[in-house]
Amino acid sequence: MPSPYHQFSSISKSTGASAVRRAAYRHATRMTHETGEPTKDYSAKAGELKHSEIMLPGNAPTWAVHAYGEAAFQAALKEILAEAAQGRIVVGTDETESLRERVAADGTVLGDAMGNRLAPTADVWITVSGGGVEATARGATGAGLLPMDVAERLASARLSERLWNDIERVEAEQNRIPRLAMLARELTIALPKALSREAQIDLVRGYVREAYTSRGTVVDWVLHDTGDGNPHAHLMLPTRLLDVDAWGGKDRRLTRGKAVTEVRRIWERHANLMLEREGLLERIDMRSLRDQGIRLEPENYNARIAEHAEKAGVTAKEKLRCEEVRKRNQAWLRENPEHILTVVQARQASFTKRDLLAALADRLDETPETLPAELAAMVTGSADLVPMAAKTAQGERLFVTRAKAEQGMRVQADAASLVAARMAPELVSVGDAFETGAGPILVDVGPVVAAREEEARAAAARERRERQPAPTRGRRPQISVDAVRAALQSRADELFRDAFGQPVRPGAAEWRAKANEGIAMQMRGEKRGLWRDHTAGEGGDLLDLAARVLCGLDSAKSDFPRVLREAAGWAGISPSDAPHPDRIAEIRKERERAAATEGARDAERRAALVAEIAARAVPVAGTPAAIYLAGRGLTAIPKEGLAYLPPSPGLGVRSPEAASLVVWARDGSGTVRGGQRILIDTDGTPLDTDVRKPAFGAISGVPARFPARDEALAKGPLVIAEGPESALSAWEATGLETWAVFGVSGFAAAPMPEGREIILAPDRDAPESPAGRAFRQAVAEHLERGRNLRVAMAPEPSGSKSDLNDTLQRAGPEAVREAVEAARPVRAWLPTGLNAGQREAAEAVLGADRLTLVKGHAGTGKTATLRAVASAWHARGVEVLAGAPSGKATQELAQIEGVRAATLSAWESRWERGEVPNGPFVFLMDEAGMVGVEQW
Repeated sequence: MPSPYHQFSSISKSTGASAVRRAAYRHATRMTHETGEPTKDYSAKAGELKHSEIMLPGNAPTWAVHAYGEAAFQAALKEILAEAAQGRIVVGTDETESLRERVAADGTVLGDAMGNRLAPTADVWITVSGGGVEATARGATGAGLLPMDVAERLASARLSERLWNDIERVEAEQNRIPRLAMLARELTIALPKALSREAQIDLVRGYVREAYTSRGTVVDWVLHDTGDGNPHAHLMLPTRLLDVDAWGGKDRRLTRGKAVTEVRRIWERHANLMLEREGLLERIDMRSLRDQGIRLEPENYNARIAEHAEKAGVTAKEKLRCEEVRKRNQAWLRENPEHILTVVQARQASFTKRDLLAALADRLDETPETLPAELAAMVTGSADLVPMAAKTAQGERLFVTRAKAEQGMRVQADAASLVAARMAPELVSVGDAFETGAGPILVDVGPVVAAREEEARAAAARERRERQPAPTRGRRPQISVDAVRAALQSRADELFRDAFGQPVRPGAAEWRAKANEGIAMQMRGEKRGLWRDHTAGEGGDLLDLAARVLCGLDSAKSDFPRVLREAAGWAGISPSDAPHPDRIAEIRKERERAAATEGARDAERRAALVAEIAARAVPVAGTPAAIYLAGRGLTAIPKEGLAYLPPSPGLGVRSPEAASLVVWARDGSGTVRGGQRILIDTDGTPLDTDVRKPAFGAISGVPARFPARDEALAKGPLVIAEGPESALSAWEATGLETWAVFGVSGFAAAPMPEGREIILAPDRDAPESPAGRAFRQAVAEHLERGRNLRVAMAPEPSGSKSDLNDTLQRAGPEAVREAVEAARPVRAWLPTGLNAGQREAAEAVLGADRLTLVKGHAGTGKTATLRAVASAWHARGVEVLAGAPSGKATQELAQIEGVRAATLSAWESRWERGEVPNGPFVFLMDEAGMVGVEQW
C-alpha cells in the first residue's frame, strides 16, 4: 500500500534554523547567505535529487516572475553553462569526480588530465547525459564537462538560494521579533513507488497547483529517491504571500488544522487519480486506521532514527514499542485472519487471492508457502469475498470485499436515479458545447459585447484627449508610447526570439518561427513588428508581444499602463525621452501618411503578383495537381477556384521552384485577390517542406469560393470549412456552395452573409488549444452580429486536428454528408447586460452540477442573475421553481418571469404530498444561508 505519509514541519529562527541552509540540503548543493557565509556542501547527496522546481501562483506579480520564474531559470541556466564553458568548477567535489567517471566510461577523452575543460581552442559544447556524449558547435572558446541535467539542477538551486535569502532578509526587516521569525513551513510527502518518475513529478505538480499556488503560495519543491523504495518530495512554503511589488504579509492559513486536513484530502485525491490513470490497483487512504475499519494498531516508526540510535549504543524505544505492537497484531490476525480482506481492500481497488495470502504472510512474518493451511483456507474461502468479472493480465480472478461491493451497488443506484432525473445535455451548458451533446451549442456573446463597448470607450477617450490642448507647464513627465514603439521596433528581432524562438530565415522580410511555422512577423518597413499566429488566430503589434514576453498577458490592452511601463524599462526609455506634444501629433500624422503610402504600394505589389501567378497558371485537369487531389480522395474538380502552377523559378513567392495547386481567394464580386499555393512535387505527391501551404496576395477576409453544383443546392446553406481540402470534401459530398478559409483565423474575418444559414466546419483542434479558443471566439463574434450559424465537426477524435477530408479518406463521401447534415445550431445564451461577476455566477448555476451555491451580497445583482438563468432554462423547456425562507424574498422571486415561487415551508408541504413536476425542473433558493442543517 502506498504510504500516506504527509507531514508538516516548521523552519523557524527560534530553533536556530535557516531557510537557506535547509534549501541547500534539499537541493543537494552549497548555497551562500547574503551575509557571505556559505552553507555546508551537500553535493554528496546529489544522487538522491531526481527533480527540483519552484512553482509560482498563476497571477504572480511581474517582479516575482522575473526573480523566480521561467525567465529567471533560463538566465541562471545560461550563467551556469557559461561558467562551465570558461572552465570554472560549478559543482561540488563529489559531483566533479562522478562527471569525470561518466566521461571516462564512454572511452572518450574530452578534457585535460583533471577532466575540467577542453583545450582553449575547442569550438564545441560538450554535454554528457544518459551515458552518451554529444558535441554541438556553439562558437564558444572551450566548454566544461557539465551534463545538462546537472546544469538545470544547479539553475534551480540558484533560484532557490535567491528565494530563501529574500525571505530571510524580509523577515529580518519586517518581523517584530526577528530572532523568533517563522521562515517557512516544510511538507514531506511519501510518493507511490509504483509510479514512474514522470508520473511522480506530474502528481506533485498537480497537487501543488491546487493546494498551494492557486491560493497565492510560492512552493520550492524537490523529489528525492535514494533507491531504498522510499521516493518522497519535500515542499518548502514561505509564510508570506506575494504583493504587487514585494513580499507581503503573513499567510497563516497553512497553520490551521482545517487547512491541513483539506490539503491532505487534496493529496489523497490527486494520488489516487494518478494511480488509476497509470493502471495501478494501489490506493492511498489518508483516514485513520479506525476510520478505515482496520482493527490493527499502527506499527510505524522511523527506521533511520532507530538505526542511528542503535549505532550510538542507545535503546531505540520507539522501535521496541512497535515490535510489541506487531506481536499483538499478529496474535489478533491469527485469531481473525479474514480481517486481512479489510486491510488489503483499504490499499487496493481490487485484489487477487494471491494478494491476500501475500499480505497475511507479510503481517505474520511468514511466506505464502509457509503460511498455515488453515489460515489460508479461512481467507480464500471467506464469505466476504465477492468475485468481479475482470481478471488480471495473468488470468487471475479479481475480488472485492462484500462491503465494497455493496457500496458500489449503492453508488450505481444513486447514479441511475441522478441520470433519470438529470436534464438532457442540450438543456444545460456542458463542459465544452462544441465537443459534446446533440442539441444546440450554447455560446456566451456577453464578453464580445463588453470588449466592443470597451474599445468604443477607449476610442472616444483618445479622441477627447486629442481635442484637448496639451498642457505646457506643471505637467508630470509621461512615458511616450511613440518612443516605446520606436525602441521596440529597433529590437523586434530580440522580442521575436524571446517569444517564439529562432526564425526559419533570419534575413527574410517575414520571419517564421521554427517551432511553429504558423507564427509570422513582418520585419521590414512600416509594418515591422506586426505579428500573427495563424494557428491560434491571434496577433498584434510589438506592444502586444511585449505584454506576452514581459508581463505574461494575452495583449497590451489587458493592462496597458503596466505593459507600457515594463516595455519602456526593457527598452531603456524614460519619461525624459518623450517628445513635445506638438511633435507627437506631427509624428502621428507622418506615420499615418507613410502607412497609407506603404499600404498602397503593398496592395499594388500584391495585385501584380496575383496577376503574374494567374498568367502562368493552367487548369487543374491532367496536371500533377489533379493527381494530388485524387490522392486526398477528391475526384470532383470545381469549374472555378483551382489552378495548377508549374515550377516558376524567379517568381516572387516562397519556393518558386516547386509546383503547386493554387486555390484562389476571391471577393464578393468574383475578383481574385490572392490565394494559397499547396506545394507538390511534379508527380503530385505533397512536398516535404517547412511551409507547405504559403499564401500570396490578400487572403484575410477573402475566402476561396466553390459554387453550388445546381440552382436547387444554391438555395441551401453555405458551408465554410477550415482549409481547401476540407472545403472540397464538403463540396464533393453535398454539392452545397462551399467556402474555404485559410487557417482558423479566417473564420473571424470571413464576410458571412446576413439572413443565410451558415455551416462552419473547423478542424478537430483540442478545445483548450489556441486554435480551439480562436474558433469559439470567432463563433461568438458572428453570433453577436446576428448570423445564423451551425457547426459541423468531423467524427474523428477531439484534438486530432482532423478535418472533413480525413473523414472522406477514411469513410467516403457519405460520412462527410452525414457530418454536415448533423451540424448543430448555435444559440446565444445569457443576456449581454450581466457584468463579469453575474455572468460567472450564472454560468455556474446553469452548469451540470446537481447543487451550486452562489454567494452575493446586497446590491451585487442577484435578482438580475436569477432572471437571466431562469430565462435560459425556461427557453429550453425546463420548469423553474424558486423559494426562500422569508415571505419577502419569496415575493421578489415571484416577480421573475417564468418562475413558480413559494416559501420553503410551502414547498416542503407540497413535496410531502408528492406534488413534484413530471418533467425536468430546477429549484432556485434565495437566502440559502438562513436555511438550517435539518431543513437542508
